Amino acid sequence: MGKINSDEPQLPLPPELKKPDSSELDGPGRLLGIDVSHYEPSIDFSLAKTSGVGWMFAKATEGTKFVDALLKQHATNAKAVGIAVGAYHFFRANFSGIDQANFFLQTCNATGLNFDLLCLDWEQGSGDGVNVNIQKNEALAFLKRIQEATGKTPIIYGGEAFLRDLGLSSDFKRYPLWLAHYGVTETKLKVPAPWTDWTMWQFTDAGLVKGLAAGHHVDCSYFKGTLADLEKLCKN
Repeated sequence: MGKINSDEPQLPLPPELKKPDSSELDGPGRLLGIDVSHYEPSIDFSLAKTSGVGWMFAKATEGTKFVDALLKQHATNAKAVGIAVGAYHFFRANFSGIDQANFFLQTCNATGLNFDLLCLDWEQGSGDGVNVNIQKNEALAFLKRIQEATGKTPIIYGGEAFLRDLGLSSDFKRYPLWLAHYGVTETKLKVPAPWTDWTMWQFTDAGLVKGLAAGHHVDCSYFKGTLADLEKLCKN
């Protein structure tokens, strides 16, 4: 999801994974979504919508200084065609969680747009060698600050093994889980504690969606529910 802002070469993408078909999904109502950043400079969201995309997240910030230059463009264009729009922050544990939250909020507010969903992107690369307990404290401070300032319950994005190994307390359970877990069917998903279920599932980082440059791979996820369910989450 959140490629670290860096001039260093990125690792090659893994082989493309097959999008789960209806026989592999446990229950009806799965709404396709994508997440994007400056690595996707040109997107025709009207075409993406014809691929079934009903929601998207755009990268907003990272740490306390980096702003994704295409946040407003992506969000504006997606909203224009009726796609639900979220913004995400790539967490860096070597900065104050509250400072990061304030930076994220200021950046989102500066666009003049209303973001339906807000997300903390917490990944292996977020740790920066910081003690795991400090990481958890700063992440929780970020989440609480976002909810306090906006009234919205932020989402936590992370990989299954990474989140499991953090040993998160029940304090995190109130925040919906966006689980990254590739190469498995839904029935084989492992949900890390303290959650017992997922809200969103990123099933590949190598998806192909109409509206992006030919052959460009993008992160693809499912929301567990219908459009009406997503609208309820947006109002939470």
